[in-house]
Amino acid sequence: MGRLHRYRPPPDEEHSQELLVDRKTHISHIFLAQGEVYSIYPRGSSVEVMEWWKRLPRKVAAKVVTAVFGGFLSHLPMADRDRKLPVALAERWWDSTNSFHLPFGEMTLTPLDFTCITGVAVGGLPIPWDYNVRKNANYINEQLGWVPAFASAGAIRVTDILSFYKDKAIDENDDVQLAHLTRAFFLYMLGRTLLSNTAETIHLCCLPALEDVDRKGDYNWGGAGMATLYRFMSAVS
Repeated sequence: MGRLHRYRPPPDEEHSQELLVDRKTHISHIFLAQGEVYSIYPRGSSVEVMEWWKRLPRKVAAKVVTAVFGGFLSHLPMADRDRKLPVALAERWWDSTNSFHLPFGEMTLTPLDFTCITGVAVGGLPIPWDYNVRKNANYINEQLGWVPAFASAGAIRVTDILSFYKDKAIDENDDVQLAHLTRAFFLYMLGRTLLSNTAETIHLCCLPALEDVDRKGDYNWGGAGMATLYRFMSAVS
């Protein structure tokens, strides 16, 4: 495998901006040129995730920790943080280089950085996405114990997951009910954090990865979360 070399423009093009594609449509250029103030609303929230996490039955919580998400949950804040820093970073992110353009140079988020910050490793088995899951109501019912209404093609609202299970009585001696709750919490956690989106939904195509509740931690959730972060940083910029 060849070495990776940092791109450096030729001496006569030292101040070249050729990597900064479509600069006039970038959020930073629009702000400087027009003085418009952007209101960027961060998606996802850790507050309700943590509140539900504290109420989970002991056996379900243990399975989440076993899936190496105990560290991730311990990193989540108990209250929503200041939004100014993410907005400032979004203004300095360029989708053509997948990096932050800062006064001292370029800087990006590496897989190791992502793991250190979140506690979720980037690596593992490929997630077996299956976009045909939405067509199989019996399968969804077997995995979740109910068939939620779809907000869009194959995606359900994360708020519907919480509403259904919030006051639902769970028999802690019933392994089937505990498995349903484990999968539901995992979907909710992903939809509120690593895989959050503007619609506040989670796609059920990842449900096959949760079939075996004891092996869901084998999959590359960190990679999926990092890709989602890159995608939406670029969309905002």
